[in-house]
Amino acid sequence: MKKLTFILAAAMTLFSQAAFAQGDDPMLFNHLAIGASAGFDGVGGNIALPIGNHFGIRAGYSTLPKTAFVDQNFEVNDVVTLNTRELQLETVAVHADASISSGNVLLDLYPGKRSGFHFTVGGYYAFNTQPINVTGDMRQDPVTGKQYLAPEEYGHVFANYNDLKRVTTDMDGFVHADLNVGSFMPYVGLGFGRGVKADKRVSILLDLGVLYAGDSFSVNTYDIDEQPVYMTSASVSNKDDGLIDDLMGVGVIPMLKLSIFVKLF
Repeated sequence: MKKLTFILAAAMTLFSQAAFAQGDDPMLFNHLAIGASAGFDGVGGNIALPIGNHFGIRAGYSTLPKTAFVDQNFEVNDVVTLNTRELQLETVAVHADASISSGNVLLDLYPGKRSGFHFTVGGYYAFNTQPINVTGDMRQDPVTGKQYLAPEEYGHVFANYNDLKRVTTDMDGFVHADLNVGSFMPYVGLGFGRGVKADKRVSILLDLGVLYAGDSFSVNTYDIDEQPVYMTSASVSNKDDGLIDDLMGVGVIPMLKLSIFVKLF
């Protein structure tokens, strides 16, 4: 048995060396590359393996630490009906930030044996299912200093505004709205480049595609019972120029990512 094992191992070694000598690298799980990426899903690290000359598999993790992208005053100039009184809103200080954390597994299909162009399918797992958070300061007008809510009203009175019912603030006087996505989102796209090249130490790969969020894609605020209230463009008097409705109607998230890989062996 030991002799047979030795003979088989020797034969496999000789065959592999002969194939490589002829320049016929099978590219079948015999290389490994590690890489770094930057894109709409943040920055991250990846690994890549070839599955023959027409397929490749990648896995990675990406993150975007909490980053503010809106911090300004918005003119409202509207009356909000509270359950205790009517409140004239003039200007509201709004803050929005994004925080992303996800893992992914992607399968690349190359139509040509040497082609860099590829189709990609796979999926992303979101560790943070509320990647965008928006807060509005309902304590006072940031311009005039006029008091909107008294401290004893924080989290205790609620408002009916457009199609939003029984919406309230937290105990600090801020109203919240969150973009929600599902924990798992299928991915489909195309791109250029390979994660692993037989004759190159360094390779560059560009991805363009979409994540399918489906029915899990929504913008929520919260009512007096801490239950989610779904928002539409009508909820904000179309001051978003229809952005919320457009996002919910499409149900997908665009993806653009650039990766650089270094082959280890």
